[in-house]
Amino acid sequence: MTAIIGDSEATGSLWLLKLNKHGDVIWQKFLDSNCEFTRSFIKKDIDTYSLIYDVFNYDNSAFTTLLEFNPSGTILFAEKHNLSTGTYIPGEMLALNNGSYILVSVLLIKSKDYSNSKMLVQRFNTNHKLIWSDTLNLGTTIGLSTVFKTRDNKLVVGGTVVENSLGTQSFAYLMVLDTNGRKLNYNRFPYTSDSSENMNYIAQLKNGNLIVQTRDWAFDTYFTLADSEGNTIKRWETGNYPNGTGGFVPDGDSIMVFGEMSLIDGPLSLTKYDEDFNQIWSMNFDDTMGYSNFPAQILRTIDKGLLLIGTRENDQGSSYLEDWSDMVLIRLDSTEKFVPQKEDNSCGMVYPNPTTGLIHFSQPEAVTSLFLSIYDCHGKLIDTFLSTVKTAEDIDLSYLNNGLYFYRLYDASKLYCEGKFVKE
Repeated sequence: MTAIIGDSEATGSLWLLKLNKHGDVIWQKFLDSNCEFTRSFIKKDIDTYSLIYDVFNYDNSAFTTLLEFNPSGTILFAEKHNLSTGTYIPGEMLALNNGSYILVSVLLIKSKDYSNSKMLVQRFNTNHKLIWSDTLNLGTTIGLSTVFKTRDNKLVVGGTVVENSLGTQSFAYLMVLDTNGRKLNYNRFPYTSDSSENMNYIAQLKNGNLIVQTRDWAFDTYFTLADSEGNTIKRWETGNYPNGTGGFVPDGDSIMVFGEMSLIDGPLSLTKYDEDFNQIWSMNFDDTMGYSNFPAQILRTIDKGLLLIGTRENDQGSSYLEDWSDMVLIRLDSTEKFVPQKEDNSCGMVYPNPTTGLIHFSQPEAVTSLFLSIYDCHGKLIDTFLSTVKTAEDIDLSYLNNGLYFYRLYDASKLYCEGKFVKE
């Protein structure tokens, strides 16, 4: 598990930390003393990470930097763009297969003129060579938020078009592209000319629909349910998150939202909503008097658990210089249970059975990465392994007690097989 940390001040420091699954720091590396904020952080492949962040210097120069590094923190590639004189501002990244990636950026038609800009969508291979590029003219000023790939291999780009200099007239949009950059659909919301919604987060539910979170100029939070083409089905306004949220993750056809319920000195919270946005349950964390909590990000871990990332700020000092903040990490275990989904539980891809410790699983030729999840006899998830090789992968399960276990072999879009095995 790797975390990127940058504080919220214009001249904040940026650190790269590697943590183990218990939250212990394995190593840390200082990257920059003038980080304004991070734009995007992805895992390109098993050996490479990419990071885009903004830098603001005291001489009023501004830069966006693209870094690539390995799991040891060694910088492999660096590219800097001057925001003051350049015309190309890198934004969000999306990792695709085999180390290729999508980069969504702002293209300034005139240098330093944000009132005349377009969206630039590009696909690069693992060596940063351009595969295709498409320029899209959506409105006056474009603010970017996110891009991801749906289960049917479409690209969904979400962002904001700002129509005045104050940002009080803006609308959020969803754009659906194919993997060659061709526009398939475009939807903006809300539909009034005096609105001010800005795009925050997007995810896809199990049934294929999209859930979108936006926020307006008055800090009201909205959730929009859309179909897989980005067409609006329903919308909800909630006043529960005056400080915004750290995002959400799908849980079947429900969602779990990480936020902070009150404006001042409130606890961090995780709330589950059903598909009609009725609250199912909510739990609070780190409700410490005298501190302000701010949600930053929610991540689904490889073992189906959750990692909640936030900050706890002491704003009780007599001066600004006496204030400080800490990073908050909250790890939640998976509640997933093994429930058979296939009638045929036999699988020749996982062997031997019984096993004394080593178990092997192989990949179909068309698959680039495959997951193997192991469950105990009660159906509780124990561990998940990732394979990116075509030959049989050896997994050491000698640490398991003797007995009956279940397994599931799958990738992001398909369950290949499942069954049970005996450890003896």
